[in-house]
Amino acid sequence: MPLSKRWFEFVGYAFVDDTDVIQSRLLNDPFQALQSLQLAIDSWEKGLKVTCGALVPEKTVFWLISFCWINSQWSYVPSNECPGELFIDDIHGQ
Repeated sequence: MPLSKRWFEFVGYAFVDDTDVIQSRLLNDPFQALQSLQLAIDSWEKGLKVTCGALVPEKTVFWLISFCWINSQWSYVPSNECPGELFIDDIHGQ
């Protein structure tokens, strides 16, 4: 728990072409985090298109990571219990 005594969840992290996209707000569900991060990626992608840029799906990596409290310590939620996908368009809008 942080010094503010408020629970905080790190919502999402995306690494794309040497750029980090980070979303954070108070959430209780990794799937809400995924939706929030998808909206951020969509906005970022639109901004790139305005400047004639684009994301490259082949260079993009994403993991949805969530934690749970087990036996007085934090543990990763197994990936099969926390599936998720992000969607981006390539330079041709595919």
